[in-house]
Amino acid sequence: MSAVLEEAKQQVAEFQIQCDEYLSVSVKQKTEADKQPKDVEESTCMTPLIFVLSLGADPTGALLQLAEASGKDLHAFSLWARDRPPLPRA
Repeated sequence: MSAVLEEAKQQVAEFQIQCDEYLSVSVKQKTEADKQPKDVEESTCMTPLIFVLSLGADPTGALLQLAEASGKDLHAFSLWARDRPPLPRA
């Protein structure tokens, strides 16, 4: 029974670490999302916003909503058309 208890304790400890990591990422994402409206307010044609996207990310909808809520124009374009095959990996 002691071995089973030790294994359960280890699983709980691993799950706690995963929960802590998840909460850390969630708080960071929320903090960044809260900063976006302030960044949009401070932007001008002399200080444009630049978004760097990761693979698989498509925040176009969120950016359009942010621009509309801020009363700003958003001119978006894709650097790679969706109908093209993906670029080969190096």
